[in-house]
Parts: sequence; C-alpha cells; structure tokens
Amino acid sequence: MANFKFQKKLGARIQKARESADISQIELAELLKLNPATVNNYEKGHRQPSIETLIKISDITKCSISYLVQGTEYDDDSPSPEDYYITKSCAVQLLTCVSREYRSDEFKTNVKDIIHCIYKDDWGKPKGVVG
Repeated sequence: MANFKFQKKLGARIQKARESADISQIELAELLKLNPATVNNYEKGHRQPSIETLIKISDITKCSISYLVQGTEYDDDSPSPEDYYITKSCAVQLLTCVSREYRSDEFKTNVKDIIHCIYKDDWGKPKGVVG
C-alpha cells in the first residue's frame, strides 16, 4: 500500500516537472526512448520508472531527483550541482526500489554507488561528490 502511494505521488511530480518544462508526454517518451503509454503509466502512478529513467527525466525537465522522489519544491531555474544531492529518506526509497531480487548484483552495486555520490546527511552536508 505504501508503495502505491509513493508511485502516485512520484507520478504527479513527474507530470508537474514535464508540464513545467513545457514538454508533452509524447515528446518526453521520445526523449526517453519509451512508448508514450509508459510515460502515461508513470504519471498515473500505475508504473514506477527505473533509477536510470528518473535520472533522465530529471535531466530533461531540469528538476532535481529529490523533487521527483520526495517532493521538495520545484525550481524553474536550471539546477546547480547542489540540487542533485538527495536526503537520507530519498536514498532509502531509491534503494528500496532497486533492491528487488530480480536485479543483478552489478546493477545494485552501481545504483548504490550513484546514491552514495548524491546523498546528503540529515544536516544537509554532502556525503559524496557530484561529478
């Protein structure tokens, strides 16, 4: 049940970010190399995008990953490297999404490395580097 609520909120934030970037669902799907129905399912909360897709959406819409995953305020300005840091709760949610047993160990390790690089501690201090 908690995962469904997360997916619905994530979908609404993806839609808001896309609309703020003045991009249609079809255009976003083309940029992501996905079927438009997949993007629609993300926005409706019926499907959850992979971490790779979230990163691409973040880059395309110029919003932070933290906004997409946990709903921090959306900023219309171009993001600075600092915007790509995420909080502990966001990191935990991302790890939960990728920790499914059907994921390869290499995939899990790569995602954990990415999360380590963009994770902030509870006081807002960077725990990794932004490259």
